[in-house]
Amino acid sequence: MIIADLNLTQKQKDHICHCVEFHEQYNFGTHKVTVKDIETLIVQDADNLDAIGAIGIMRCIQYNTTYNVPMYLPNIPLYQNEYNETVAIANDCSCIHHINNKLMRLGEHMNTKTAKEMAIEKTDFMQKFIDMVVRDWE
Repeated sequence: MIIADLNLTQKQKDHICHCVEFHEQYNFGTHKVTVKDIETLIVQDADNLDAIGAIGIMRCIQYNTTYNVPMYLPNIPLYQNEYNETVAIANDCSCIHHINNKLMRLGEHMNTKTAKEMAIEKTDFMQKFIDMVVRDWE
């Protein structure tokens, strides 16, 4: 374990482990954040920022190609309601659906001012990408 080799107190090591363990403990419902310490919130933001924008689109395409998920299914409307993890598989039936249904919402759930600012450009890029795919598909 890399953390064990660091010159940190056990309390610091435990907190790092906490941040890693709980950085995905958020929900897109009304409560949004389920962790409160700033370090975990920052790790959460970093993870979400990595999942959006150009790199997020490339990751989505790579994942969907690996698992034979269609690029786009125009006969299925793009989901417009609040994202719900429990129905994500049904709603994220294509790469474009996943980008629209989940990735486009990540910017709304950033915790820090810096992450919120960074997410704006990335979200705008994804929206332009979705718009162009839909327009080109038609």
